Amino acid sequence: MTRRFLGMLLLCAGVVGLVRQGVAAPAPGAADAKPRAAEPTAHPGAAPHAGAGANAGVGANAALPTTDEIHELFKDQKYKETLQRLSRVLALKGEAAKAYDRHDLLRLRGETQLKLKDVTGAATSFEQAAKEAPDDKSRAVDLATQMVIKRSKNQVFTPAAPRKTSKAPDKAAEQAAGKLDKPNLEKAGPIDVGDPEKRKDAFAALFAEQKGEVEPKLKAAKDAKSLPPVVDALQAAGGLRNLELAATDDDAQVKAMVQDLTARAQKMMADAVKNMTDTVNQIEESANRLQEVMTPVRAPAGGLGGVGGAYAERSYKKRGLTTPDMQDLRRVIADCKKLVPAAKELSDKLGDSGAEFKQVGKEAVDVGTHAQKVLTTDYADSYTRSPRNDRQRRL
Repeated sequence: MTRRFLGMLLLCAGVVGLVRQGVAAPAPGAADAKPRAAEPTAHPGAAPHAGAGANAGVGANAALPTTDEIHELFKDQKYKETLQRLSRVLALKGEAAKAYDRHDLLRLRGETQLKLKDVTGAATSFEQAAKEAPDDKSRAVDLATQMVIKRSKNQVFTPAAPRKTSKAPDKAAEQAAGKLDKPNLEKAGPIDVGDPEKRKDAFAALFAEQKGEVEPKLKAAKDAKSLPPVVDALQAAGGLRNLELAATDDDAQVKAMVQDLTARAQKMMADAVKNMTDTVNQIEESANRLQEVMTPVRAPAGGLGGVGGAYAERSYKKRGLTTPDMQDLRRVIADCKKLVPAAKELSDKLGDSGAEFKQVGKEAVDVGTHAQKVLTTDYADSYTRSPRNDRQRRL
């Protein structure tokens, strides 16, 4: 017992001595552990040690690839590495993204995906590239590329057989077709859409194929009494215009095809917007019109002769919205929600031919916003007297 007690005292004394010297006592069972090397203390201005520098370019701090480096990887047929670099730079936002041409990189991603046989991914990339296109021609090429990719099988576009017709060929029309008649489409064989050099032939072939489908729609729309079939025909013509512009650098044929129908659609849309504007204005005026309200009120007892009585108190309240008014406003809002994107799409697809649709779309936005305001206004306020202008208006 005494020896054990003395041993414990000696151990405690040793621990106290170590603490006084600023050295931590070893943990139990760690007596055989190797001593840990002391890390050097960094001084202000000192260069980082080798271990820190080795990881300085890893992860988020790694140097971003340049556009030239990414294109070089593609030229070297390192397609997976190309996609990896593209993923990094296309994910950038704000100031960092401004150093890159997003349209160029999205096109490059589409070409890379075609090399890797990722047809779905390539079609999506060219669709996204069209949204970033700097001009109408570039956008048309992107959308036309997406169209031929979707129309192809295993990245091979096979032109459809030409439609048979009993009519004799119109030589004047053939000459007017110009550049599109240069490819011999009747003898055209399968086209590899993965080859950018051959893709223009696919654009021309698909144009000839779809032209025969769009022309009957345009002809039928000329006799349509409502707007939807006219808009549908023009939207189909807009897709056709992208193919013509991508194949020939011009849109003369489609412009001639839609000239009359475009003017008619613009007038129909403008008339519809005017009618909706008049409807909303009339409902708003009616809802804000003041009506006289007579409310029975009992007079307090103790009046003349000490006997209470009843009398009518006059006030004025806004008429507010009726159920048909609210239905009409909701219809206007719903119609504007359909009209605005249709006008924008026609403006984008038809180029110069669709310039007037921009103004129609803007006016539709305004009337839809106005209708929403009228629908959500609170008309519950009451007034003790009618404003002069309202009295005069009622008279």
